[in-house]
Amino acid sequence: MNPPDWAVVTAADRLALEEGCYWSEPHANCILKFTRTFFRSQFIRGQVTLATEQAQFLQRLYGWRLQNGNRRFRFANLHVPKKSFGKTLLVSIIAYFETLGSGEPSPFVVSCAASRDNASQVFDELKFAVEHSPFDPFTDCRRHTKEIEVKDLNSRFRSVSSDGKRLHGFNCSSVLVDEAGWTRSADAFDALRYAPAARPNGLIVVISTASDQQEHWYHKRIYSKSKRILSGEDLDITHLAVVHEMDADGSPEDPTQWKLANPLLGSPWCPTDQFRRDLEAAKSAGLGEWLNFQRLRLGRWLKPDEMAYFEVNKFDELKAEPSEAELKSAPAAIGVDLSETTDPTSVTITWELSPGRYFSRSWCWVAEKAVLEREKSNLSHYREFPEMCITKGDMIDERAILAHLVSLAKNYDVKVCNFDPRSAYVMGNRLSEEGVKCERVPPSARYFNPAMVELRKAIEEKRYSHDGSSWLKFCLQNVRVELNRYGEVYPVRKRSVDKVDGAISALLSLLGQLAKPADNVVQTGCVLI
Repeated sequence: MNPPDWAVVTAADRLALEEGCYWSEPHANCILKFTRTFFRSQFIRGQVTLATEQAQFLQRLYGWRLQNGNRRFRFANLHVPKKSFGKTLLVSIIAYFETLGSGEPSPFVVSCAASRDNASQVFDELKFAVEHSPFDPFTDCRRHTKEIEVKDLNSRFRSVSSDGKRLHGFNCSSVLVDEAGWTRSADAFDALRYAPAARPNGLIVVISTASDQQEHWYHKRIYSKSKRILSGEDLDITHLAVVHEMDADGSPEDPTQWKLANPLLGSPWCPTDQFRRDLEAAKSAGLGEWLNFQRLRLGRWLKPDEMAYFEVNKFDELKAEPSEAELKSAPAAIGVDLSETTDPTSVTITWELSPGRYFSRSWCWVAEKAVLEREKSNLSHYREFPEMCITKGDMIDERAILAHLVSLAKNYDVKVCNFDPRSAYVMGNRLSEEGVKCERVPPSARYFNPAMVELRKAIEEKRYSHDGSSWLKFCLQNVRVELNRYGEVYPVRKRSVDKVDGAISALLSLLGQLAKPADNVVQTGCVLI
């Protein structure tokens, strides 16, 4: 039987027909009938009614058959934004059907998720469905191991998190990978990639949203292949590619782009009014949340240049020269980004002159060897920065830095000195002897997000001023951001040769101003004493 027009999407589909593949209506409809009859979701009242696009994804996955009757698609990639296509629901339906209704001999279905919480979501959906079905008396659900077993079918389902070291050697009938773009490494995928290889109808389904970097293994190995299949460049007939995302050069505020990324926009799955409200809320919440919305709700892969966080075009206009009397009477916080090798070391002190109004001074040190190495390149030379103190040899003279910190502590009302965690113990302990509270700040979005957001806003609102440091300006313009799944931002650099040390020390010092004594960055093992 010829497939319906909507099921023939790519050049690979047309090649499959030429090679004798066909459309099996019974197979295409079996999973839909099974879902209507036996699947119940803990988040949907009554019978699950799939949208047309959701049903067609499942029908394409199961309806296409090879000439010998086996399934055509051994691999499927569904790439869609969050909260619009029912990804977890579809993963659960496929897992439920493969475990209980597909008819495959001795099925072993593994659902792999980016985290334990994700793994629990799929297991909980299946457990709920089983308990509200006729299969419940014959099924053993084990929450502690996230396993479901049906002895009469010799069938087993297991939900795991992405720990590749424990997943080798499985003989799976089906593997489902949820939120692949958010797994830390490819270990789990590599361990399970060929787990169904020995099964005539073995299946792997990988579902994800756009992650925070295009260098991620999911982007390079799976998403990119799906895009090549959709463009006709790749003619692999065994790979089902379904990608919903906005155009790379489209406007995130264009409703046409909303629909491209969210085919269910306007349906109960994705109400247009709510989507519009979410978009406006993200725009007003700051750059981090706005970028996060574009990535997670519109499927946009953000380029490094788009992740530039600080606007420095008018940074020179913020230069100021408060009086020493004003500085001595204002609370101060120091940030120190120490070098491990030949990179520069940066120190910034920030005063809060009045509530929400800040002034910073910055200094930097670098070893002579690093200066000579950089001068061999076409990069900005360290000698170009008046603030740069060059020390002899191949190591920065930390005694000079410590003496400078001690001098700052004696001359100003320094409430805290925040260090980058690396190599901070000796200097921090020595500074503590001068009565300065010293802390090590872990390099994560949880700690840096408040200072990132406040510094950007203070620069925009001209509440931030500085001593004219060209090094600080240079480092701020190199800052790009990574976003975690909560929309919190963390400073990174676009390339390894770019320097952000001055920006890190400025953020650490500002964090010292933002953290109240009771909420400071004190964590077990983080305080230097």
